[in-house]
Amino acid sequence: MIQNITKISERVFDYFLSQNKKIHSPKNLYLIYFNLNKVIEDSKLVANHYLALRFDEEFLQNSSFGTPQDKWRFFLNKDLEMLNNTSKKYLLMLTGLSFDNDTLQEIFIYDFYNCKGYYDFVKRRYDIGSIPPSSMCLLQNVLNTDFKNKSTYYYIEKRNKIDLRSYENRVKLKEEILEEVEKLEDLRDKTSKYLRKKFTIDDLLFKGKI
Repeated sequence: MIQNITKISERVFDYFLSQNKKIHSPKNLYLIYFNLNKVIEDSKLVANHYLALRFDEEFLQNSSFGTPQDKWRFFLNKDLEMLNNTSKKYLLMLTGLSFDNDTLQEIFIYDFYNCKGYYDFVKRRYDIGSIPPSSMCLLQNVLNTDFKNKSTYYYIEKRNKIDLRSYENRVKLKEEILEEVEKLEDLRDKTSKYLRKKFTIDDLLFKGKI
């Protein structure tokens, strides 16, 4: 479910952390690092809160929401909405990561996504997932990460439909999310080491009035 975030993050961070060039704004990198951690925490919430419940759980019964599935859907959608807002903010912040003297066209993420298309899609149409009323399927509209296909540069949307009717499918999705979280945690930790090695606290602090 969050594989698109993992793949984009791996490409961006693996590239930037391996280059012996001066980052244009250490503060931007720190803010990206901070928001990556928020994506990790919100992903854990989605995985561990309501997603993989059985519908015979006692606290799902006799609810003012209606059926056990209705209550499950309501709270899972709340968790997904939080993750979606966090993910969009994080993905948009990646456009602020560049080296000194880079032009707009040289920002790394625009090597595989059209500049205007990426920003417009993430801001307006990106959706990490939600479950429509009376449905048991999670619908997504996320970033296409088939980077081997050059058409991805312009056709950046990928729609997914994940069937969550069975308990087994819900557990499977939970496990997949937590697997991706481990990869994001590894990137976060690498970035933390990079920040501590390359910059002082003064490099990362905002000065003057904010």
